[in-house]
Amino acid sequence: QQAPLDFQRDYRVLRESLKISKSNVPYDNYQEYLSTLFKKAMSSFPDNKFRNVKKQKDAFEAVFMHSLESDVPNEGLFDMAEDFWFYFCYHLRLKYNENVSQGIKNSWKSKIPLETSRYDASIQNYAYQYCRDSKDPAIIGLLKDREDRLKELDQLMEGLDW
Repeated sequence: QQAPLDFQRDYRVLRESLKISKSNVPYDNYQEYLSTLFKKAMSSFPDNKFRNVKKQKDAFEAVFMHSLESDVPNEGLFDMAEDFWFYFCYHLRLKYNENVSQGIKNSWKSKIPLETSRYDASIQNYAYQYCRDSKDPAIIGLLKDREDRLKELDQLMEGLDW
């Protein structure tokens, strides 16, 4: 409860709620409940402080909401939410660690491009797994990016001398 941002507190409630199995939910409107928690958390996201995360946040919002509305199992929603959370934390720790040396911050900062690449591939894969029927332009773009990434990987593999 010492979190500096409302988003952290709101997102924690979502993450904790996603750990509950749908079969153990004591009410009928669980999907609506999760949707409300998700929208609250994402509306408290500090866009002004984390502009460099906007593309990933927007992609996550589109894929998560489509997945939730498509009745994707909680395990899938939880995994997706965790992936976004840990990606966001790479950025969060750079902004809210005044007592950490610049050398350590530089080390953390150097990991951001790799983590961004990993996260982008992850959200593309979730879009492929859960949202292939979507007409949302953001999701269609993620599916296209995934296809391009996999083609590029295939071309690299073909070029290797085994």
